[in-house]
Amino acid sequence: MDFLEEYFSAAMHMYTNYYAPYQQYVRPLRRYLFLIQSYAYRYIFPYLWPVYKLSTRLIGSAMSDKPDLMSIVILAVIALISLKVMDMTRRYIVYWINMALKLALWACVGILGVYVYQRGVEQSVEDAGWLLAWLGQTEKEGKKIGQTKSRRKAYDARRAY
Repeated sequence: MDFLEEYFSAAMHMYTNYYAPYQQYVRPLRRYLFLIQSYAYRYIFPYLWPVYKLSTRLIGSAMSDKPDLMSIVILAVIALISLKVMDMTRRYIVYWINMALKLALWACVGILGVYVYQRGVEQSVEDAGWLLAWLGQTEKEGKKIGQTKSRRKAYDARRAY
């Protein structure tokens, strides 16, 4: 029993001292959380209370009784309907993402065509060569910076242990 009392006092000491420096940052967040909770309890909860009461009664009776065939069938139907809805949602999202990507691709092709039309083919080829050279130079700089940072992190890791 003494162990539990010591453990509890140590845990309380750690809890109060660990969070003390962060209280000034946590206090506004806790205040907003409590405001949201009070709003929910004041305005939303009275309308949801009958649903809560009914659902807990049904779930409680379903948990205490043996499941019959009808409840298993209803559960299977609900699972199938939810899977269909999720599949429709997935297809809808994939459609719009593909549409946006295709639109972006054709916009880039159109912009490139207008650029070549305005600048001419020879000047566009020269610009493309300059762009590729610049990208190659930037890649070399990126590799050099990445290797430097990697060596520095490896040194810090060796020094920490």
